[in-house]
Amino acid sequence: NIGPPNGALLVNDIFLKGGHLSKLFFENDLFFSGHTAVPFLAFLVFKESKIFKWVMFAGSILMAITVLLMHVHYSIDVFAAFFITYGIYSISNKIFRDLNIRFKRRVTLLGWNSLQKRIKSLKEKRRKKENLEGGIVGIPEPEEIN
Repeated sequence: NIGPPNGALLVNDIFLKGGHLSKLFFENDLFFSGHTAVPFLAFLVFKESKIFKWVMFAGSILMAITVLLMHVHYSIDVFAAFFITYGIYSISNKIFRDLNIRFKRRVTLLGWNSLQKRIKSLKEKRRKKENLEGGIVGIPEPEEIN
């Protein structure tokens, strides 16, 4: 039986004191394995870097084997991590595809250093504007509130 680590503070013990809402929380649920999912997500995200990509894939397989041998997760938790992570990656890639394409296009056209200089100049303009107005933009001074 897999349970929480020794000394773990359980949510329903602290906040709900065994009330009706305590039935909504899972105390021993470790689905899905983040140990396996995080390196696999890095494998999916870093497509351009061939070496790093495959190191992360090997890391996710190694983590899956390690977690299974240590009995930290059930096997379905570990195997599902690959599918859930791929699903989340695919959905977010479809949602943010246009933003990613525009960002990559701008980096390709301008170059990374040029993009960093542009961001720095925008921050400086904002700081100058804040200094001229005598405070942070958008936050009223105390005398303005009353």
